[in-house]
Amino acid sequence: MKITHTFLSGLTGALILTAIHETLRYVQSNAPRMDSLGKQALLKILSALDIQPPRDASTLHYVTLATDVVSNALYYSLIPASSPKKLWKRSIGLGLLAGLGALVLPKPLGLSPQASNRTTKTQVLTVMLYLGGALATGLTYRALSK
Repeated sequence: MKITHTFLSGLTGALILTAIHETLRYVQSNAPRMDSLGKQALLKILSALDIQPPRDASTLHYVTLATDVVSNALYYSLIPASSPKKLWKRSIGLGLLAGLGALVLPKPLGLSPQASNRTTKTQVLTVMLYLGGALATGLTYRALSK
């Protein structure tokens, strides 16, 4: 297993997740607002570190997107860390885990759960977004490994 293939696969999954999310939030009223959740988390972290957040809303949005892509890429990079035979089980398992985490973790972390839990449709879309990113990671890793 090559570390570059592992990270490139995770990055691809994270970029696909972000692209689908950014598109979905403009066309679907019940879309998850993981961008909003990400902004809340980023502001909380910056405040704890006594760092002044970007004042411009657009800049804050892009910084949030970048941190989301990096963190999701690192998470998705765990997918190909097992044998090729376990790739799909790991993709599905970690994708579902990320999606379910996005549903249950906001409130205990002091973030607004509305971003991912507004409606049942929002909840299903949240889980599907993360599962989709994980499956894209698996597909990418499989293609790069051939």
